[in-house]
Amino acid sequence: AAAGAAADAAAGGAAGETPSRYWRWRGFDVHYELHDGTGAGVETRDGAPDADVVFVAGFGCGTFHFERNLAPLAAAAGCRTFAMDIAGQGKSWPVEVAPLNASGHSYDAELWVEQLSSFVDEVVRGGRKDGLAERRVFLVGNSLGGYLCAAAAERLARASAVEGVVLLNATPFWGSTAVLPEWLWRGALPVPRPLRSLVTSYWDFFRSEGNIARLLALVYARPDVTLSRGGGDGRAARDKEGADYAQLVADIRAPSEHPHALDAFCSILLSPALAAPPGAGKLTGAFDAALASLSSSGVKVVLLNGEEDPWVVPAWGRRAKRMVPGATLVEISPAGHCPHHEAPALTNELLRCLVTSGGVDTPAALAAAEAASRAEAADPRAARVAVRARAVRDGSPQTLLGKVVAAAEERGWAQL
Repeated sequence: AAAGAAADAAAGGAAGETPSRYWRWRGFDVHYELHDGTGAGVETRDGAPDADVVFVAGFGCGTFHFERNLAPLAAAAGCRTFAMDIAGQGKSWPVEVAPLNASGHSYDAELWVEQLSSFVDEVVRGGRKDGLAERRVFLVGNSLGGYLCAAAAERLARASAVEGVVLLNATPFWGSTAVLPEWLWRGALPVPRPLRSLVTSYWDFFRSEGNIARLLALVYARPDVTLSRGGGDGRAARDKEGADYAQLVADIRAPSEHPHALDAFCSILLSPALAAPPGAGKLTGAFDAALASLSSSGVKVVLLNGEEDPWVVPAWGRRAKRMVPGATLVEISPAGHCPHHEAPALTNELLRCLVTSGGVDTPAALAAAEAASRAEAADPRAARVAVRARAVRDGSPQTLLGKVVAAAEERGWAQL
């Protein structure tokens, strides 16, 4: 199955071929999408081989969350774009559940990092040493996907298998047991019956259409624009956005209907964090170490952060910039937790600049990105708002939270 998936990837989405594919990995049918824009005559910097860009979504989302990025970026950058659903999310589910229960399987960050690393080796690079292996690889992750991309990129960098990682409002920590007692159940299947019964009521609320809609309204900076439900001036455009909104809610809810979804959710709730280096903080230690290692290995680290995110607030991006001064930090506004979906034209242009020229925070790249955003906002088919992009050079904290965290870490009062 892996060989078949690699061959599909090498073929690269011929005309009329669906971008949706599956790859068998450790008893899972892993869903991914592939869009091929190579051969489009796009100019890249002299001597640079073709590129592959791999997207990973946040918790509760899947490849569908990049529908505004995959095909447009592939065409604009002349590259191949992939998006992969992590195990137990989206459309990536086990072929059989019984072996997972028997082996004490856990849906934790380590599993997902290994999955992403294997996906790059076996599908994107085709497990080969020829031309596919010479292609440049970039990992792009949103929220949890960013956390996983940073860790996977660090491991892939040891084999020179990745050129850059782009973090879209990446969460710097994951795993409840990073802060909870070690004696708790740590997510190994099967789920204890009392816990499953306890979680069921919350699960039904959590996955309800109403709750999904409330969460989207919370984390999107301009839900009235990017997730409009129709009506008002420009009705035709807003009706299109209304259809997009309804489809997004449906896409997020659909995986929760899988028979194994509740067990996967229970496992995820109490799964362990990635192992942090000795002496590092339990909360962000693994993420911090991955960024530092990537920077020292010469891998490009780019953070594209929506400023209005109520979860991964700007203080986290600026903290990463202080820790890794060589990283590129661009703050996007108005945009919240999902800048790739809220400001797709601007995000795609910055990614195009990264792939074709290597620069993201140059004045020319930022100007081109803002111009693309203005053009999108003026398009009645999009009806979105123009956004701005600002390069952050030193990472100095600007908010009270950021200043308190920075002072505590500098003085050794706290270690995250």
